[in-house]
Amino acid sequence: MTPFNLTSAFAKRPERAIHAFFGGIALLIVGFFISNTINIRDAAHTVLHEKAIETGHIVADGVEQRINARFHDLKFLRDSFFQKGSGTLISDAEATAVFTAFRQAHPAIIAINIQDPSGNHIVWSSPQQSSHAIAADKAFHALKDDPDQFLGTLSHVRDRLWVLPIRERIRDNEGRVLGFIVLPFLLSNLSSIHTTPMIQGAVLSLPDRKTISLWKGGHWVPPGTPLPRPVGEITTSVPGLPWIVHTQWDAATLAHLFWEKEWLYLLLTFFLLLIIAATDIATQIAYARIRQLHEYQEAALHIQQALINLRDPEEIYRLVVDTIVERNKAIGAYVVLPEANEEWMRITAARADDPELQKSLAQMRISTDPTHLPYGNLI
Repeated sequence: MTPFNLTSAFAKRPERAIHAFFGGIALLIVGFFISNTINIRDAAHTVLHEKAIETGHIVADGVEQRINARFHDLKFLRDSFFQKGSGTLISDAEATAVFTAFRQAHPAIIAINIQDPSGNHIVWSSPQQSSHAIAADKAFHALKDDPDQFLGTLSHVRDRLWVLPIRERIRDNEGRVLGFIVLPFLLSNLSSIHTTPMIQGAVLSLPDRKTISLWKGGHWVPPGTPLPRPVGEITTSVPGLPWIVHTQWDAATLAHLFWEKEWLYLLLTFFLLLIIAATDIATQIAYARIRQLHEYQEAALHIQQALINLRDPEEIYRLVVDTIVERNKAIGAYVVLPEANEEWMRITAARADDPELQKSLAQMRISTDPTHLPYGNLI
């Protein structure tokens, strides 16, 4: 069995080599496009990953600063409400005046109350507040950095207002527990955090993934608020607090970032492939014409060489039509000679690639008179 030779096959059929050449170029372009697509996709993931890390730190640091600011408010109010050294609560009128003045500068602080050492009974509260504690003692969790400071659980008040209570243990000069000072504040107070628009959602949760609040549209919203389904997430711990920030990005953002650069390469690849296809077709057409001219030249040379050895005109005519059909892939050819004093010409040689066509050519009638239609138009 003769082994297949690719070079020999291309040499016998040059049009295959032309197709293979341009096909190889097209494959290289497609390969480059695929590689570039993968790089753009990975770059989009990297950008969002880095933005999520950046946003996570911004949110975590912002939450820490604002919670620390609220604890600072607690210390200020504690020192204002209790007489120095004695641990005795100031009068109700004085306490109300202090809180009213304080609230004018801190509108997010909606109330304040002082609880007994059990943490379940209110000793004093700001005006218009319920006599019942906003959160039970077991709803608070002590902070690791300061066991006298506590974070409560998120509570719904009214009309989409969510409150986060914090409290601090009150001690006298000898360290005895006198009670707790509790400050519930609106969660919207944390909204002065600026994040990148690429990261649509951030979830503030406990370590067990129980949601505290969601960051959406530039402000905090209650748990349960729908967020776009994430395709990636970065977690960041809030410094000094038992909370975790989950910064997320969705498929729409990833697709936007991807197509922002990909469409240009896609368009460029499409036009390059279109140009290659057009060039391939044009080259094939040009090669076919060159090959046809070459075949005509070979046929003419064959006829010239045969004329040297042939003397009979009839044989020469037959040679001409045979050469035209066999070598130039014509479907038919014929030679006609005029007769003396006759309108009708004589077919002296005819050849076709089909027997029926050859028979028809031999029986044709051709007139020398161009006005004798249709017979006068056959030459």
